[in-house]
Amino acid sequence: MKTPQIRLLGKVSHLSESGLLIVKGAEFIPQYGAKVVSEAIEDIGTIHRILGPVKQPFVGIKVTSDKPQELVNKKVFVIKEKRTKSRGKRGRKRKYEEKVKPSDD
Repeated sequence: MKTPQIRLLGKVSHLSESGLLIVKGAEFIPQYGAKVVSEAIEDIGTIHRILGPVKQPFVGIKVTSDKPQELVNKKVFVIKEKRTKSRGKRGRKRKYEEKVKPSDD
């Protein structure tokens, strides 16, 4: 089961020539393909590129909204799907077949 978590990505710096919204000095490094929303929780797009230094990366957002220019100088957020703990492969109980001992005839 997944529960969504919203984190501040940063402030949109500008719109690139290729049509990506650029967030300069992001608060953290997001995952590629993560969903990006505005302050009003409106869908903006997805993380498409991550560039620059690890401490303050530039993040390129592939825009799905109709008016990306209006998002410049606005705060954007990432919806991170937080996975709940699962047992995984190693945590499962295994069913073992009973070993048959050869008889001493």
